[in-house]
Amino acid sequence: MWFRDQKHEMSYKNLVAKHCANEQSSGYLSALYILAALNKNGLLETVDVPECGLNFDLLLDAALSWSAGERALLRIAATLYNPYMWPTAIDDVFRHLNQTDFETALQALRLKYGRESGMGFETSSRTA
Repeated sequence: MWFRDQKHEMSYKNLVAKHCANEQSSGYLSALYILAALNKNGLLETVDVPECGLNFDLLLDAALSWSAGERALLRIAATLYNPYMWPTAIDDVFRHLNQTDFETALQALRLKYGRESGMGFETSSRTA
């Protein structure tokens, strides 16, 4: 599985282990993958809700001051997690992504749609 760097990989592994390890849906794992890539200060604390869900209303509010690319990645994560609650048009988000963010989004899509297992930590290639 591709990661942006070692920090992203470690954040993802920690999130998967810490946040509802019994919840292994592809939407959940792909959203955690993007959240780990964003790695904003305090961001990971907001994902820990009692029902093992992700509070994207809170996250999207917190992201108002972020860059357009970071907000776009967060919107992609929300849509992958629950496309009915947080729908996103592809044109609205992908045009804001730099190359690394684009690759991050593609990897999250692979996780969501079964092209790769979210637990496949053994095959990691990074760009630093």
